[in-house]
Amino acid sequence: MDPTTATASADAAASAAAAQASTAWAVVQAQRPQAARLALLACLPVRVSPALLRQARLRLLPQGTAGDEADLWLSDLVETRTAAGFSYRRAVRGLLREQLRADPALLGSVWQQVYQPQAAWLAPRARLEESLTWHLLHDPGHPVITQHWQAVLQDLGAGPAPAGGGAATAASSTNAQGVARWLLRAVADLPPGALDHPLAQRAWVGANLLLGDASVLGSAPQVFLASQHFSFATRHLPRRTVFVGLLDGAVLVSPLRPIEQGHRIELPATRPLWL
Repeated sequence: MDPTTATASADAAASAAAAQASTAWAVVQAQRPQAARLALLACLPVRVSPALLRQARLRLLPQGTAGDEADLWLSDLVETRTAAGFSYRRAVRGLLREQLRADPALLGSVWQQVYQPQAAWLAPRARLEESLTWHLLHDPGHPVITQHWQAVLQDLGAGPAPAGGGAATAASSTNAQGVARWLLRAVADLPPGALDHPLAQRAWVGANLLLGDASVLGSAPQVFLASQHFSFATRHLPRRTVFVGLLDGAVLVSPLRPIEQGHRIELPATRPLWL
């Protein structure tokens, strides 16, 4: 499938998902208004735990009941359900967050009265993801967003290499790859504009490279070598041997055999190969 067709197909799928989300939201609002209100109060996290849902109802919807929680769990707004919680359909989550963004007072109340009391019980990456979500909705220019992306880059390895090498370096590499996988999943669930921040862009590209995927760079020539912005993302990848030679106005590249009067170089084994 060519890129234009793929983009058109993705746009059509997104439009269909948005239409389905609007329909499902309208039905819940009409038939279960308390459950709809509860959905709005619990749309910050990707996975809504029973404890957070109960906290939202008791703090911000005192007239609601446990039955309203059950109605939300079983509604068409929800995509997956487990004993640990449920997740909205992605388009539904986006719709709810935009409505919450439009009501700054309610957005602040959700943060202070629902999220903050639960934050200490969250895993560090979940806590960072939900904080990023709230701050992006509240104020995309907030300095906390910069601090969060700096922390992500540090966890990806965009900082001083760990002392000692050996097992410490291997552990650091494994952890960085775990952070990269988390980031690629998390970005899709963050509010629109999450990657507008330059540090977010660096983390996103770095996470892709760290997992060996250079397609995120596109086909345009890159000049990252001089800045070393992404050396952290390729230093742990396996290496591939490539032979290069220089001609007047051209560069010969061979991945298979030496080039006469050429040079042998070792490159990170990205897909596609990043020269």
